Amino acid sequence: MEQNNTYHLIWPAEYQTLPPTDIAIKQVHIANVLLKKAPHLLTPEKHSKPNISLPIKAKLFSGKHYPFKKGQQKPTKNSVVWTDYVVSTWPLLLYLLRNNPDETYEDILLKYFDINQGCHPKWESIAQLAQTKGTDTLAVDLDELDSWYDEISLTHIAPQSYHELYKWFGTELREIGYLSFDFFMTHREGSKAWHQAIMQHLNEIDNLPGVQAQTLFEKYLKPLLLIV
Repeated sequence: MEQNNTYHLIWPAEYQTLPPTDIAIKQVHIANVLLKKAPHLLTPEKHSKPNISLPIKAKLFSGKHYPFKKGQQKPTKNSVVWTDYVVSTWPLLLYLLRNNPDETYEDILLKYFDINQGCHPKWESIAQLAQTKGTDTLAVDLDELDSWYDEISLTHIAPQSYHELYKWFGTELREIGYLSFDFFMTHREGSKAWHQAIMQHLNEIDNLPGVQAQTLFEKYLKPLLLIV
């Protein structure tokens, strides 16, 4: 897998019109599983779309299980509103590798991504894995994330970089930060310290091939490392 594609969970791109009610409810279930097991993977986005009528069947699911609502505020009047969740494939793959250490990289790609459809995630299989092998994890709010950052700010990584790295590594970022701090205290080079810490973390994922780890770092993670 080369590209770090992004996908919307609640209104998937393959639906040109409002997703059928049963599909919408299924997608909410998948989102809720991931929010419970790996909240760092999901970036919430508020959406609205004008001139759409909710299906009559949707009224039966007007509670938390149906994601689409009629807009109540003036800017969203006559619109359907919903909160969607964006998931990127590479952070998702890292999560699957960490939670499925007995399977090879190639097996995980085949089992959890549709290779014939541009590596589109197989959401139901992913949710099942998260439920059976994932650990319940609370989302880290901005205040807590900022307190983690304060602990390692001496390494000179930019706050926005640290926040972006959380979307990749979740709570593991705290330990990566401590590791970068140790490296920094040795040679006092922030960029080098974070490079070393992230690569060490990736290399500890036994079923992530070294070539893929290096490509991942160079193409996606290294550009995030802004040093101030």
